[in-house]
Amino acid sequence: MKLGWLCAAVMVAASCSGKPGLTAVPDAGPEQLSPDSGSTAPDGGHATPDGGQPADAGRGGPDAGMGGHDAGTDAGTDPCPATITIPSQNEIVGPAIQLHVTFPARCTGVDAMIAYIDRQRCDQAPYPDPNPGCSVSSNQFSTSTWVNVTPGTHVLVVNSWQGSTVSESAPVTFVYPGPTDGGTPVRDAGAAGDPVLVGAGDIGWYYGTSYEVATGNEIRALNPSWVFTLGDNAYGANNDDQGALSNYDYCYDPAWGSFKAKTLPMPGNHDYGNWDSQDAGIQRIMSGYYAYYTGGDPNSPSQAITVGGNTWDSLHYGYDFTTASGKKWRFISVNSGDCFYAPYQTQNCGTSSSEYAWLQNELSTHLKTISGGPYVGLIVGTHFDRWSSSGCGGGSGQVDPFVQLMYAYHVDLYLAGHVHNYERFCQIGKAPGPTTQGNCSNTTGPVCDPAGPVEINIGTGGADDGTAGNPDPWAASQARFSQTGVAQLTLHDSSWDFAFLSTSNAVLDSVSYPTH
Repeated sequence: MKLGWLCAAVMVAASCSGKPGLTAVPDAGPEQLSPDSGSTAPDGGHATPDGGQPADAGRGGPDAGMGGHDAGTDAGTDPCPATITIPSQNEIVGPAIQLHVTFPARCTGVDAMIAYIDRQRCDQAPYPDPNPGCSVSSNQFSTSTWVNVTPGTHVLVVNSWQGSTVSESAPVTFVYPGPTDGGTPVRDAGAAGDPVLVGAGDIGWYYGTSYEVATGNEIRALNPSWVFTLGDNAYGANNDDQGALSNYDYCYDPAWGSFKAKTLPMPGNHDYGNWDSQDAGIQRIMSGYYAYYTGGDPNSPSQAITVGGNTWDSLHYGYDFTTASGKKWRFISVNSGDCFYAPYQTQNCGTSSSEYAWLQNELSTHLKTISGGPYVGLIVGTHFDRWSSSGCGGGSGQVDPFVQLMYAYHVDLYLAGHVHNYERFCQIGKAPGPTTQGNCSNTTGPVCDPAGPVEINIGTGGADDGTAGNPDPWAASQARFSQTGVAQLTLHDSSWDFAFLSTSNAVLDSVSYPTH
């Protein structure tokens, strides 16, 4: 049986220039070991963090550690068991998995952790030794590479130390189908046949997370033929460096740069430095976004597939895909990144703007078969999302004129980013209508209309942790997740398949639609 890779990226506060990449996590079951000791406690009990005497010498036996929450405690010290939140119970994982734990609020003194797979310490054979990331002196794991996880069902357990007190998490079972047994929950994105695209928006986070590394590793594992971005590709510490070339080098390129040559990019407001089309914004988009994706970065000289034009206001394009049987799809990337503030919302994205005129011409000259044209399907992307449940009344009205064009020309799928979470709406109507939004007071918003495009917001590429925020979704919202992850889109002759994948390769949401 082939040995698989199981990688785990975990949240570690480190500058994004030095992010190591996804770490592998074996399955754990616990023989109780110290974080820095390579030996099992003689009686199967817990060893102390410094390799001293077991804190709970009486806890042994073959099932020690399988779900106990109160492993060895000293008098006066409460146990602080970790709760494994990723992977989830019985999750089917692929070649990349994110390991994350939480602790009770009272646990402020957790100073070491170690993970076990099937009772095997993760830095002992068959796993690499040393393997610094699986034994950490902190309350979160750092990154590492744990190899040789075999296909099948495994049990993961985490031990944590608070002084000499050892606490053990409840076990989590997960399934690794392996690289070749056909058990992975999504089709091979690198396989020949109908086009497969993978991507997200809101990616390179300046402030020190590993999320964009995790999404980049997930894309590499899926190995699609095309990658797309939905804007806000490289953040910064402030408006002086938002979208700067140095931050593409710092936060984006180490995570997503390896597949730049097959990337279809899109600019967002941060790529304009949050200056819209003021002089500083024009300078920033050309010296950062444009230079990076067109081969003007000496540190990353490859080029993206296209950025469209060569001026700040022509960074839009259409791109054709062809199914295995020769049917055509059109992917249209709209530049809404310079529409953040008034008066630029109207000036650059309104019905009298050059961007509106460009999109109208693009759609009218690339008609669908139902309108007498050659295209079976149309996809349009903007950075700003027309609707979002991130707040009461959420959404970006500046792109409403574009959505009205999408409706008029029978666009099938509308992709957006901006808000740092995932949300899928129904096929949305041309204009707002009567609706509800949970406990919010809004009575007008997105309404479902089978003639409209499905709106899917994917601002989950790595910029912070994808916090969902407002708990009240629009009535038209059909799925919502606060996890980082990537979208996978497969285009067929008369339909399309969509899946939202976590960085553990778990399918969090999936849907299929016929084309209009």
